[in-house]
Amino acid sequence: EKEQYLRINLTNEDCMRIQAANAQILSLRAAFPNSGEIAADMMRGTMSSIALTHLPQSQVVHSVDAERTVKQALAWLDEYLDQGVGIAEVCASVGVSPAHLRRLCHQVTGRSPRELLEELRLDRACRLLRQENRGLEFLAWECGYNSAVALSQAFQRRFSMRPGKWRSSQQRKIP
Repeated sequence: EKEQYLRINLTNEDCMRIQAANAQILSLRAAFPNSGEIAADMMRGTMSSIALTHLPQSQVVHSVDAERTVKQALAWLDEYLDQGVGIAEVCASVGVSPAHLRRLCHQVTGRSPRELLEELRLDRACRLLRQENRGLEFLAWECGYNSAVALSQAFQRRFSMRPGKWRSSQQRKIP
């Protein structure tokens, strides 16, 4: 069997995703020197996700079942987000293994279940920051984070600012 290679032109967003994954890997390796396999898996996942987004649609099979399963998983996650649920619980709710859900999510969205979960949590955090004037600890629990620190760190990674600063910048935009 002849090996085949995929050559793609990386977009700026692709490069930023690779740089972000590299930064996470460097921090993981600094904290846990024996984490080479995990670091390699993280980079393989990032590169696979990028490659899938560049395949022609004819090569990426979007089955109705795959899309339905991913939609069900995301809806379930959104409903139970405030209970601190994770990937294992959502897999049980839709009746698939974590590996299968990961494949389906990459196939349908080009992203991992963890990335989608993080997006759901941060989207909810943004809504709550705009609507409510409650403390970060409350908002963290409502979004499925274990602490205000965890929410703040995730927020910083995505928006390059802390939630309080983001909230005040949003309030200035409202007439």
